[in-house]
Amino acid sequence: MRKGLQLLGSAFKNNSIFRRNNKLISGLSNISINQLPKFQFSQGDGKYSEETMAKLKQQAQQFYETEVKSKDTPIYDLQKQDEWQNVVLDSPIPVVLDCYADWCQPCQKLTPILEQQAAKSQGKWKLVKLNIDKFPQLATALQIQSIPTVYLISNKNAIDGFVGGIDEAELNAFFETVKQVAGLTPQEDDVKDKLALASTFIENDTKLNEAKAIIQSLLDNEIYKNKYGGRLISQLSVIAAKEGNKQDALKYLNEIRTKYSEEAKDEEIQLLMKKAEDILEALKKKLSDDPEIDRLKELIEKNPKNPQLIFNLAEYQVKKNLHEDAIENLFLIIQIDRNWENKKANKLLIDIFSQLGAAHTLTIQGRKKLQKLLY
Repeated sequence: MRKGLQLLGSAFKNNSIFRRNNKLISGLSNISINQLPKFQFSQGDGKYSEETMAKLKQQAQQFYETEVKSKDTPIYDLQKQDEWQNVVLDSPIPVVLDCYADWCQPCQKLTPILEQQAAKSQGKWKLVKLNIDKFPQLATALQIQSIPTVYLISNKNAIDGFVGGIDEAELNAFFETVKQVAGLTPQEDDVKDKLALASTFIENDTKLNEAKAIIQSLLDNEIYKNKYGGRLISQLSVIAAKEGNKQDALKYLNEIRTKYSEEAKDEEIQLLMKKAEDILEALKKKLSDDPEIDRLKELIEKNPKNPQLIFNLAEYQVKKNLHEDAIENLFLIIQIDRNWENKKANKLLIDIFSQLGAAHTLTIQGRKKLQKLLY
């Protein structure tokens, strides 16, 4: 029995869906493929013949490959043309179809990325790899003119796809569509519930780790990162401040101001940022009430131009994560003697900037000030 297979839905006729790199993915033409053969064995004298046993093993293996393995694994290499119906068209979950060739270098770069995503599919979608050199008839039916070509197929319809190499943003957008079709993207009401739950944990100063996990799960989704990024990062700044992690809190606050400047105007986000800053200020005061710091400051008051005494204080402040105060004291040393102890203060400054990271506010401001002092 032969059956005409057609992977052609209204989605294929919508030209706007398939534009990637100014190329248009076209629909499939009809292709006739044999159905999976049924189990049929002849039996004689109460025993299976060797020929029958060979058939049994072959068909059992085929059944495993097409009915079990192909549905159980998130990544499947198409082995035979007559698997197309079962593995792709009749798949109960969405399929990302990767059309490639062994000699194709862009394919070699893309396929591992697709496999990494498939490994995180939670069984909600699968990756099927189709080598166009092994299946030229399918490649013709799919009208493959350039590789890699990737389709998202669900319920016998092509939902999305792209041709050739695409940038990271476009690839992320494609996988957001995959997640939505596969039901992996949280619904808006669920997201709002998660945001409210995280806020409750933060406000009550309880289950901060759970709050962080909720926030991170939303940030991992590009759609919700774009929509709620400023609020989520501001919540992380409050959590970091509550945990006494000044470095991360300042990093998050800086990220809001640089990456989410428009969202930062929102009243709720401003309140969260102020809360984080207030906690940090209280933490700074608490850490500043340190007998050793008081002792070192008393020594400096008696000899305010002594670079070694100031350096001792700066080193201790670094150990206590009082980076802002340490940086201020190191600049004081450079103003007194820029070459003191073979530029020892300069070296510690650079170490602090490296520890904080290039995007940190203290690093950006500090490097500008250092350059101005030295040059």
